[in-house]
Amino acid sequence: MVLSIFALQLYLDEFHGDKGAALDYAKAAGFDTMEIFDSELKEISLHDYCELAKAHGVKISTVIRMSYFPTADEAIYQREMTKIKALIDDAAKEGIPMLMVVPMADYVKTEEDKLFMRDMIIKGMNEVMAYAEGNGVTVMTENFSRKDYPFGTIEEMRYILDHVPGMKYNFDTGNFYFRYSDVLEAYETLKDRIVNVHIKDWKNDETGEFDVEGLPRFNGAAIGDGLLPMGELIDRLKADGYEGQLVVEINPVAETTQMIDESVAFIKGKLA
Repeated sequence: MVLSIFALQLYLDEFHGDKGAALDYAKAAGFDTMEIFDSELKEISLHDYCELAKAHGVKISTVIRMSYFPTADEAIYQREMTKIKALIDDAAKEGIPMLMVVPMADYVKTEEDKLFMRDMIIKGMNEVMAYAEGNGVTVMTENFSRKDYPFGTIEEMRYILDHVPGMKYNFDTGNFYFRYSDVLEAYETLKDRIVNVHIKDWKNDETGEFDVEGLPRFNGAAIGDGLLPMGELIDRLKADGYEGQLVVEINPVAETTQMIDESVAFIKGKLA
């Protein structure tokens, strides 16, 4: 397995906005690759970001786009499809192997809205998959935590994957907690499509940032130090021959590198 670091973890206060310092830390901490958001490309071109990462011994493995393509507005839909396709072209040109598209919407109020969003996701991602075919970029989506979205539970995610046959899946271990879905059950149900793993853990914390109805307040935890069965999950990934990325994601973003370092130590211990 390849250790990767989630984009936002490189914006900790201690780096003072210095991308070079953040990348030096990532390399020293044992990360081979990193994931970025396309919104970061407003300040630096994808080519220059790839070159900067390479100069510090790290490769960009994934570009993530949060996209509002699931809409009834045809102009917005077409605009978003154009942007996603352009990202596929840019990723292929730079040798970046993966693009993750996370569908977004601000209109979902009813079950009917939710089903409409689901059907638009299926339509849009099938179009994206047809465009991406043969260009060397793996397109994936992930299970998302919002309860008004139609891809947060195991059953919802399975439905979308079954209706977009070419699309792959980023397994976010922590997001299922928001939707009362068991992370190990989710892994077993969805593992046939997993090409990437965002490894995330939670801890009960009354002062925590997150609050889900019916659950104690909680906050981000170092991997292996929280309430999710991260050790068992890594054991299953190993047993199943998973060779992709384990992307360390701490939410909310850790204020120091301590939680990231503890996460790396735990993961390396399980992989040894």
